[in-house]
Amino acid sequence: MSLESDCLLALTGLFPTQVELRDIEAARTLPETFAKRTRSWVTAKQGAFTYYKTPDTDKLFRDLAPPTQPEIAEWLRILVDFPEANEWIAGLQNARDYMRRLWPKNTFDTPAGPRTFPLSVDDAADMHSVFAVLDEPTRVLDELGSYTLTTQQALAFSECYPDLYQFTLASITEACGRKLAKDLPGATRERRMPWFPDGDKDLVMRVLELLPPEPLPQFAPPPPAKPADGNPVEQAVEGTATQGDLSGKPMTANK
Repeated sequence: MSLESDCLLALTGLFPTQVELRDIEAARTLPETFAKRTRSWVTAKQGAFTYYKTPDTDKLFRDLAPPTQPEIAEWLRILVDFPEANEWIAGLQNARDYMRRLWPKNTFDTPAGPRTFPLSVDDAADMHSVFAVLDEPTRVLDELGSYTLTTQQALAFSECYPDLYQFTLASITEACGRKLAKDLPGATRERRMPWFPDGDKDLVMRVLELLPPEPLPQFAPPPPAKPADGNPVEQAVEGTATQGDLSGKPMTANK
């Protein structure tokens, strides 16, 4: 995989009806689009949520079948001058396979053979949200803007668009660094805290980075026990001695 093949897949989607040479030119500009949007997102306020288009669930699952050999041959003919053509096809197959593996499959036996239950409302919503990201990865930027990115979406993005995912993380890190460097001199002069992402923005950034919502607590190991001086036999006896033995007085019950 490469950034170029990831960007072309991001433009064509999982079901390319026709791949054209102009798609390659458009794919080369996609990293700059991600960089610009992440730079503006770092300081922007929370945006409105955009609802998903809900395709026919059964048809979507059927369409996730691997591409046929005639389709692959036609794509390779068109992309003969695109060095990453094979990587793009491998990425498309990987994204479809990822969706098929993720798809809930609840079956039951019938006289005609096993049948599959239709997806529940919640499962269908989850599948549509992941498919929206894999079919059009700019959806990740929309989810970041509305603070609604889910771990399932971030994981799918990282697995199926690994180079574009790393580029997005690097763009956000760079944008945050620039904003902090720009604000730090004024904060020092005005004796105030410098700029940092607010709590909600930091939370959705952690989701994108596949980190837990809060940093895990760090526990220091206990210090090693110091060896005691003296006779080891006396130490063993002292370790099992009762309070009365240690005080030299018999223990008496309170009256």
